[in-house]
Amino acid sequence: MGLSTITRLLAERVETRSRPESPWHVARTPADRTLWIAVAIAALADLGTTAFGLRLGLVEANPVGVAALELAGLPGMVVLKGAAVGCGLAVVAAIVLAPDWIVPDYATLLVPTALATVWLLAATWNAALIAAAPGTGEVTAGLAGPSFAAAGLGAILVAQYGLATFGVASGREE
Repeated sequence: MGLSTITRLLAERVETRSRPESPWHVARTPADRTLWIAVAIAALADLGTTAFGLRLGLVEANPVGVAALELAGLPGMVVLKGAAVGCGLAVVAAIVLAPDWIVPDYATLLVPTALATVWLLAATWNAALIAAAPGTGEVTAGLAGPSFAAAGLGAILVAQYGLATFGVASGREE
């Protein structure tokens, strides 16, 4: 069974699901896509601030990230982020395939919300460390603004569409 077959089966499963009476049910909405866009923004912000910080002499604090950097450099970090997203997508697929009485649909929104939140916090922390690095002066001023802006944009997306997790702004009529 190839990836295209799995994708097609998942798409059919999502399209044919009946809508339960549960008030916590969240249908597939633009929030799903928007949250995954927030994940991409957050991952890029974290990777960008990490790379810039490493150039300035800062060190990676995550032991798994340190191992990835030692093995493959920055491409290793990209692979690490990709693996985390892949695990997240696998969890979402399992939630979609599970009956609603085991795991309700709104749980699919928790995965990208969690990934984006963690990476946005990491990017913000990295930007703060870069801005506070001694002797960097004007060099860091050029990065800190865009880093905080990317983190802020991602946080807004997560906050706005993450509320759909709890039925707010999910597009369903009460």
